[in-house]
Amino acid sequence: MFTDRLKSTATRLNSKIPESAIDDALSKLLEKRQAMSPVAANHEIDTLIREGVPVQFENEKGRTEDARVKIIDFQNPEENEFLAVSQMWVRGERGIADPMFCFM
Repeated sequence: MFTDRLKSTATRLNSKIPESAIDDALSKLLEKRQAMSPVAANHEIDTLIREGVPVQFENEKGRTEDARVKIIDFQNPEENEFLAVSQMWVRGERGIADPMFCFM
């Protein structure tokens, strides 16, 4: 499943950030944005992917720490996992859409 791959990669790329904070970041990234215009939603997601998802967590010393969870490592592309697909079915609240041809 895509979300499992996403979490695995985010955990690997952000080894110093606790799993609970990574879970929070992925929830922010994957939340529904249907109340936003498509342009605003795309801009928000693009910013989160490029800059990292902001999170707060308590570090080992008990202090609150701010961090950004990287989704893609732009500095070291070999650290990323690439998945190429020829067809992808999209399932949503309205049912299953026609297959989409895409590359991810």
